[in-house]
Amino acid sequence: MKKVNKVTLLLRALVSVYVLYLAYGLIKDYGTATNQMLSLAAIAIFVVGGGLILAHSAYKLITKDYDDGSEDDTVLPNAEVPEEEHPEMKVIESGQSEADAGMQTSGQEES
Repeated sequence: MKKVNKVTLLLRALVSVYVLYLAYGLIKDYGTATNQMLSLAAIAIFVVGGGLILAHSAYKLITKDYDDGSEDDTVLPNAEVPEEEHPEMKVIESGQSEADAGMQTSGQEES
């Protein structure tokens, strides 16, 4: 399962608090509802759904079970490349790379 990042969990928690606030509004107006069975069903769905989402998001945030970017498998443009993949960049004994040494010898040959 793909882990979500911290911002997504915080947004989920925020939305679930809003859903619980809507459930509170329904509970407050329950006595004046024309269809009390429908209101009761909506209250139950909002309380259970908002509560579960809030509990799950809070648990993931507290246990730090989210993607923080530290285990990123993607290759970045400035990432180090192993020497085996670029043999032309091997360091020779004088401390210069073979590419630099090639430039110096070709410059000397032209003179």
